Amino acid sequence: MIRFSDMFIQQVAQATDIVELVGQYLALTKRGKEFVGLCPFHEDHKPSMYVSPAKQIFKCFACGAGGGVFQFLMLYEKLSFPEAVRQLAERAHIPLPAEATEPAPDGGLSKSDLVDVSTFAARWFRDQLHSPAGEQALDYARKRGLTDESIQRFGLGYAPDSYDALLRAGAEAGYDQRQLLAAGLAGQSEGGRLYDRFRNRLMFPILETAGKVIAFGGRALAAEERAKYLNSPESVLFDKSSNLYALNWAREEIGKSGTAVVVEGYLDALMPHQFGVTNVVATLGTALTDRHVRLLSRFAREVVLIFDADAAGAAAAQRGLEVFLAQQVHVRVATIPAGKDPCDYVLAEGPDALRRLIAEAPDALQY
Repeated sequence: MIRFSDMFIQQVAQATDIVELVGQYLALTKRGKEFVGLCPFHEDHKPSMYVSPAKQIFKCFACGAGGGVFQFLMLYEKLSFPEAVRQLAERAHIPLPAEATEPAPDGGLSKSDLVDVSTFAARWFRDQLHSPAGEQALDYARKRGLTDESIQRFGLGYAPDSYDALLRAGAEAGYDQRQLLAAGLAGQSEGGRLYDRFRNRLMFPILETAGKVIAFGGRALAAEERAKYLNSPESVLFDKSSNLYALNWAREEIGKSGTAVVVEGYLDALMPHQFGVTNVVATLGTALTDRHVRLLSRFAREVVLIFDADAAGAAAAQRGLEVFLAQQVHVRVATIPAGKDPCDYVLAEGPDALRRLIAEAPDALQY
């Protein structure tokens, strides 16, 4: 087991502001000299967690959870103490001691290893989008209405139409093929041969609330491709039932407004953000779960569901209602005109129309 020196641990703690750290995971409100928020460690419906910038500690007066920056991260991310120290050191751009960078004796891969290779892949996909090979993907993104500024801001990329382009690029950059396989970037044939999982797709990096790349979604560019959207498989980094696309960008506005808007697709989330409606998140090709509800309730007092105006969308909205109501979360449902999705709607009608649609969405019991 890695042991960090007391001096190194103190250096990392001093470089980490507890209000900023906790604020990455849940909405905080200033109250006097402290900040308060809903405690994520028990079912909290009235803010009972206090965060003190002066003392650099957090304390829940309902369940008793408390401590400093390391304890918060350990509880929230379910990390060991060395893992929490490592993660906060990386967050603060503090180089790890030499002994902490050695491979695990059993050859295992840590979450840090997988975040590292996923971050590399995100950069590589972005570079491919702006290469001659990515012209079709870039043209598709622009035709769907995304501006170049949004394409850059949201980190869109392109996975080339090749069975091993990313594998070769990863090897050249010093990444072990096991990392790409474990991170869901590569697949393996029955014969044991590795191949790029994403091929000829517009790529959407999926970030966790603190902003680290944990997975990808890819939109097929070939009309004959059976799977229009392909997500990363679940891994030690990525659990689609516990993550929501764009929450890393939306959480601040959700915390301010108290309202989270949930849509289905990547572009359905990004287009409102492009137009300034920034409290929108998307499910990741899965039905809403109890864990999604608990995640959103850390930031939002209410949720508005906007799903596609077709039978499948109505069914998804109904399932979502049941999950939120079972968790006693206030939920409303907005209905868009038939034949449109939220992306189309905001492009055609503008952001003010979308804001009205959200504001006027009826309560679940009226839906």
